[in-house]
Amino acid sequence: MTDKMDITHAFGWQLNKGKIRESNQDSLGAAKIKLISEDAKRSIGVYIVADGIGGMAEGGEASKIAIQTAMQEMMTHINQQDDPSEIGNWLQSAANMAHRTIQLQQTKKDSQGTTLVMAAIIGDTAYFINVGDSRAYILRDGEMKQITKDHTVAQAFVDQGIIEDKDKDEHPYSHVLSQAVGVEDISGDVFVEGVIDGDFVMLCSDGLYGFVSHDDIIDIVTNAESPQDASEKLTKKANEAGGKDNIAVIVIAIHKRE
Repeated sequence: MTDKMDITHAFGWQLNKGKIRESNQDSLGAAKIKLISEDAKRSIGVYIVADGIGGMAEGGEASKIAIQTAMQEMMTHINQQDDPSEIGNWLQSAANMAHRTIQLQQTKKDSQGTTLVMAAIIGDTAYFINVGDSRAYILRDGEMKQITKDHTVAQAFVDQGIIEDKDKDEHPYSHVLSQAVGVEDISGDVFVEGVIDGDFVMLCSDGLYGFVSHDDIIDIVTNAESPQDASEKLTKKANEAGGKDNIAVIVIAIHKRE
């Protein structure tokens, strides 16, 4: 059995305007930091995808602010502390800081908002937080599991038993958000998942998962030469499907430390 300290990861990313939109309101951030001490050597990865709310002024700017603020907040915690049990709290703090920063930069005539999905991966554990409908998935043994839970009206209908989960992505309210960073109040959901050698973690905006099927995602990611190759091929596939939205994707491959 692989010791958790022998697990590490590599990542690749892609950000693309798509074929229809005039501007790109998606943003992403990725950083991998090595933590080395006399008795341990490990790395922590911080990955973020944000999708500025379409139709709201400066949605693209909101997504950039969210990425920059959340990443900076996470780096502050990582540099000042060395307690992985607090990562969930760090993610909450980072999302809240991004929320407050966007609100402080708003004017009375402007509204800015964005989705936000973040992952922090250390050893054999992945921590996630999301606000909105950008998603995190884990791919394992040819199957794809959605980790995050959308903050949308359609998801609320699923929770209330009005529609079935399998129908939520096709529902007219599938992209009507019930929460967004920078808009009113937020309560991000935190998830913790174990990861093993051979897993893939994927963060993406709806410009990807809304246009590329699960089967295609699994096939592309598991057969790609590298996480970067996977992210580029996923983006190409989304554009081949019409490229009707901006595309942001981060693919993280979990593997044994060499």
